Amino acid sequence: MSGDYRHHTLWTTLESCPLCSMAIVMSNVGTVTFAARDRLWDGISRLTELDEFIASRWPIRRGPLGGPVSVFCELLPLLWFLEHKPSGSVVEKYESQHPRLLALAKTLSTDKGLTDLKAHPLDVALNQLWPDLAAIGSEESSDTGHA
Repeated sequence: MSGDYRHHTLWTTLESCPLCSMAIVMSNVGTVTFAARDRLWDGISRLTELDEFIASRWPIRRGPLGGPVSVFCELLPLLWFLEHKPSGSVVEKYESQHPRLLALAKTLSTDKGLTDLKAHPLDVALNQLWPDLAAIGSEESSDTGHA
């Protein structure tokens, strides 16, 4: 049946925001797997408590993946927000909820680091960032009690 994606999985870098969540509900996607949480929209899954239509079509949600890849997926949009909205709500949220990741993002965006990373293929850039991503990922795991 056209438009029936209940047996499909949508993979995303971040947990879906309200707009994306509603698009997923309306598209009837069965599962969403996200690499990293979106700290601005914590609690988005509570929308199912407010509306039975949303609840009936809400996908299975899996994530965050954890570890360095998860940290990288959270870092990417944070770099954009630092460049375009440095005083906005996303940066404010990271100041209180994830200062270490914000510090890495600021370091990358204020020195030549990000420009240098952009000049390389993804695997090279990830290799350069991996020690920092792994340290932040292991810190997150110990804070939340996950392994």
